[in-house]
Amino acid sequence: MQTRHLSEIAEVSEWRGRGGPLGYRIKFRDGAKFYLQNGVSNAAAVAEQIRNDLLGQPYGSFISEGTSAMNRRPIYLVFLIIAALCAGWLAFRFTMKLTQQLPTEITPAAFLSEVAQGNVAKIRIADRQFISGVSSTRGAFRTKMRLDDAVVKELRSRGVVVEFERETGGLE
Repeated sequence: MQTRHLSEIAEVSEWRGRGGPLGYRIKFRDGAKFYLQNGVSNAAAVAEQIRNDLLGQPYGSFISEGTSAMNRRPIYLVFLIIAALCAGWLAFRFTMKLTQQLPTEITPAAFLSEVAQGNVAKIRIADRQFISGVSSTRGAFRTKMRLDDAVVKELRSRGVVVEFERETGGLE
């Protein structure tokens, strides 16, 4: 066991191994070294106190690089969580706005009923199964049903203008 005076200490630095920080290395002016492991209770506080004493600063005013990085980590995680929550909230709001702008979805039977009553003047068909249009009683609507040439002919005979949408988004 040894006792040394504070003036014999040259520097206090972080002691690192392959797996990361292991503790603190205290170098003395005569070349001797002392290793203070992180497993020792209050190792960080002791190393900080020695550094402060060497610099003539009050306790707690100097934070080592390792301690500083450890203090920033929770702040960084809180920032990431807040950013993720904001992004999620914005995505939710955007999705809700888009779904509110979509026309009402009706059943194929309701669509055929609207056509039979003469409430539909024009429809647009995409991929021969997705139908969108406007009903004079319901407003904008959309439905999904398989359409063959016979059904399209029947719709046209009832006075419905039928437009086909190509895969590129244009009309046929």
